[in-house]
Amino acid sequence: MKTVRNKPSWRTPIALSVVIIALVFAIVLSIPHLNLQIMKGVSEVDAAIISSLIGGTTGLAGILISGFIGLTIIRRDKFESDDAEFRAVCAALSAELSDNSSVFSYRMKSLIARQKLKEKTYEIDFEQMPVFCTFVYQASVDRIGLLGPDFAREVVALYGRTMVWSAFKKKTCNKAELTRYADRAEGLSALCSALASELLKASELGIQHNYEGVMGT
Repeated sequence: MKTVRNKPSWRTPIALSVVIIALVFAIVLSIPHLNLQIMKGVSEVDAAIISSLIGGTTGLAGILISGFIGLTIIRRDKFESDDAEFRAVCAALSAELSDNSSVFSYRMKSLIARQKLKEKTYEIDFEQMPVFCTFVYQASVDRIGLLGPDFAREVVALYGRTMVWSAFKKKTCNKAELTRYADRAEGLSALCSALASELLKASELGIQHNYEGVMGT
């Protein structure tokens, strides 16, 4: 699974410009003995038409070449803007997920510590545990698309899993249920850490970053 967005290259407009110039020369050279015919007394009207044809073709070629070059400049400027925003979003999400990894790690350790008490039932107050954050994610929802389909899908999926915990307030559970909560917290801590690392790497490499995935989605 990869998300790659390459910077617009100058190769295409240069290649098209070369083709257009070659076509212009071909058109001009295809008019048989043009200079000779004009020298032999071709009417002024015919000569004017031929000159206009050559001039129009040359002008059209210039317009097309300018258009290709202008479009490439616009695309490269847009790429630079998107790349800067991509890096900023990745860096911010990386920091938030890194903090969330620590939150879930703490929750896991707290739940494991409760297991050692060997009680028949366990009263778990999730509201007293550190809270995971989604401020950066919520502020960046409209820009998640910059990450590309694979990267964005994993970010959304992971935050979706973490948000399920927001519904947990106080729970009375047995040891098996407590173990499941601890395992889930451990898994989310690992995923948050892995995705935070990928996002940090992406913020350094930019929008051309190759992303292989950490969640297997």
